[in-house]
Order: sequence, then C-alpha cells, then structure tokens
Amino acid sequence: LLKRRKRCSEFELIRVILKIREKKQKDCSEARMKFLAKRTLAELVELMVMREPTVDELKGRSSGSLTWRQSRGEQQSSAFFSFTATEADKKQKQFNVRYSCSRDVYEKYVKNGQEVIVLDTTKSWNSCQYSSHNIFRKVEHDWKMTYLARTEDTNEASIEWRFDFTAQDLKISSVFINFETKVYENGRISLLFMNENGEIVRDVQKLKNSRKFIVKAVLSGGKGDIAWQHTQLFRQELKCPKYPFEICINFY
Repeated sequence: LLKRRKRCSEFELIRVILKIREKKQKDCSEARMKFLAKRTLAELVELMVMREPTVDELKGRSSGSLTWRQSRGEQQSSAFFSFTATEADKKQKQFNVRYSCSRDVYEKYVKNGQEVIVLDTTKSWNSCQYSSHNIFRKVEHDWKMTYLARTEDTNEASIEWRFDFTAQDLKISSVFINFETKVYENGRISLLFMNENGEIVRDVQKLKNSRKFIVKAVLSGGKGDIAWQHTQLFRQELKCPKYPFEICINFY
C-alpha cells in the first residue's frame, strides 16, 4: 500500500473523485443538489476552523497516585534561583527574559531597536524558578499542546520567580509582563507581585522604584477528577514559536 500510494498525484486523485461524485449526483433533484452543496461547504468550514477540545478530551493519560508521587518528592520543587543583572544589563539599562513552553526554555535577551539578541538560553521550566508547589509541565501528544499545570489530585499549586537587582543598585523605571493563562469550569489563577518591601501588589507598574520583586502564580479550583487540568499556565501548541511568559524591565 505504501508503495502504491505515489502512483498517482494528489491532483489526479482529486479529479477522479470529483468525476465519481459528478456521476453519482447526475440524477439527483435540484433540492438534493442544494443540500449536498450546503453540506460540502459546512465540511470545508469545519476543516478550516480549529475545534476547542472538551474538558474530557483535555484529560489525557493519568498515572501514579498522589501518595506515590509525594513519596518520590515530585510535589515540591525549589531551585532557589533569582534573576540578577550583569554589567551589560546595567549599561543597557534593561533586563529581558522570556519562556517558551513549547520548547521548554528560558531566553535572556537584549533589544537593540527592532532587533532581539538572545544572550543566554536555559532549559527546563523549573530551572529558573525560585520555588514551586504541585506544578509540572504537561505535554499532550495527541492534541500537540503543552502547558504548566497542577499535579493530579491537588487542590492548589503555586510557582514563584524572583528578580533581584540590589547588587547592581538598579532601580526599576518600568515593567512589562506577558503572562498567558487558561482556565476551565471554575478554575482560578491569581497572579501576584511583591515589591522589595514585601508588599503584595496586583498592578505590575507599582513595582516602579523597586530593586527586587517576586512574581507568583497561584492555581486553584476546577471541577471533578480533572480539576487539576482546569488551571493552565502558558498553554500553546508544541510547534508554536511564541513566548507566553515574558518580562521586560527598564532601569533608571
């Protein structure tokens, strides 16, 4: 079968199919022809538009009990990593970092006009976090999607990133953040910022004049056995080139 499939071109195959269809529809009534044309158009539209998966279809395969995973220490992850500035960052008066869930990499970069120059690449979502609780990276090979989610059977999860520029005595003049989330049912995701005084703020611009800050996401809620999948961070297609998590900082 694999050898025979290339004996005719795709164009020739389509032409034969259209001729067969024309022959089959030759004796159809006008009303029947209109119905078939309408159905063909609907099928074409369905093929062109990506369908949103249902909650049950999002589930994927689940394995290993919570007790078993806790015994293996998979629920808590602490890299105690903090993003810090270099002399080059100080000179450029900027600090930029972004994360691709599809490639599972962090990239530190500098902007030179419209040009983006990647300075450093670090593999794995948990390599540049400060700490996390009940978080893992989910890959859906059937749907070709990936995202960070709560571990199975957990009611709440959190992840924290830290930025510390005190060593260079750099004060923040402005901050831009892109932090993409997806929730289903009654899932909840809270994004919090903490300034250098330990005060929790929800507006990222209130980090102005700080020398260090924390970004924290808390995931909770959801319904049923797959409640853990109802809160997702950075969901994207496996081949998507975009960055669903990005922070751009300018200094005085």
